[in-house]
Amino acid sequence: MRLNWSAYYAVLFLYRCVFSVLGQTVVMRLTSIPDTEGYQSHGLGYVAYATSQMSFDPALTMQGQATLITAIVGAFFSFLGGGNPILINIGFQTIAFIGIWRMLDALDPEIRKYCAVLVMLPSFSVWSSIASKEAIVVFLVGMLGRYIIQIYQGRGRLRIRHVLWFFLLYVFKPHFAPAILFLIGVPLVARWSRQPAAIAVGAGFVSLIPLYLLRDSVDAYVLRVVRSVYAEPGASTRDERIISQAYDFFAHAPQGMFRAFMGPTLSEATSGILHLMSFAESILIVVLILLYVVPRLPRLPAYLAIVSFFTVFWVLLANYPLGIANPGTAVRYRTDWLLLIFLGTIFLCSRAVYMGWRAPRARLVRIEEAQPAAVPQPG
Repeated sequence: MRLNWSAYYAVLFLYRCVFSVLGQTVVMRLTSIPDTEGYQSHGLGYVAYATSQMSFDPALTMQGQATLITAIVGAFFSFLGGGNPILINIGFQTIAFIGIWRMLDALDPEIRKYCAVLVMLPSFSVWSSIASKEAIVVFLVGMLGRYIIQIYQGRGRLRIRHVLWFFLLYVFKPHFAPAILFLIGVPLVARWSRQPAAIAVGAGFVSLIPLYLLRDSVDAYVLRVVRSVYAEPGASTRDERIISQAYDFFAHAPQGMFRAFMGPTLSEATSGILHLMSFAESILIVVLILLYVVPRLPRLPAYLAIVSFFTVFWVLLANYPLGIANPGTAVRYRTDWLLLIFLGTIFLCSRAVYMGWRAPRARLVRIEEAQPAAVPQPG
């Protein structure tokens, strides 16, 4: 039976609205979410708090700008919904839904059906369906994800709106920039090359050069951020600190990336129903991705394997310091970049994507080969 995608999108919207309700009536009673409460109840009064963050540190300035933007969105939905927190949640949910829908709609139906299942996972749904920065970030990632997909389909044309989406995402999540720029830049450069895999390898290593050259500054900044997180009361529920001294960010990256993706450990999963559900969901994500990717590996073009690897690497490396202090925080922050993981695995591990992307190059080669050799004219 052919799937009616219009019906699916309608169901997805209603499904996510349910999580807007559950997030307010269940999740927020089980755990405190101060920023969501602020966006719901204070409206533009949150502007003063956002402004107070815009000092001393450029990163904090961007954090304050992101908070300010989210507060303005919250005030707008508060006005429309009469201050009802559930209606405010549904407003934020709608923003995230548009990004998810636009990204899914750009995918080939064969790939879309896999992603359609993954975007319905509970924790992703709840954190992107309440008043939060996550809802806005999911929208921005979804819109940029659509553009990346269209590049591989030969329909990607850079527009002002794409620059705007990237700029706004940079305000919210500047550390997403390496993965996004890599995903956009590599196919644009490698499309007409005879050796796209070599271009991808070269681009991957070139992307590491700034990290190497700025390693001291990056390490110092990460250490400062992690220490500030642990300094906040209740911000960390883990005694073990993966990052506690110089260069731990690099030395413990594999362990940190794994823990930030998985969220709760097995022992933490038994401490509460939310942690147990998050742990089960993390296992499910890994299993579903492996079931999709592993059978396709033998026929996967080297180019796609390389781009997929560097995409996942940049996403996990840049995000793991924020997700290692608290299993709940890890799952919440994972909502921001989960669509990028789906792009780097489900989308980029499809041979059909590669063949469609290389089709113009193949047609050009056939045309060149079909042209008759020039016949010398008699002198």
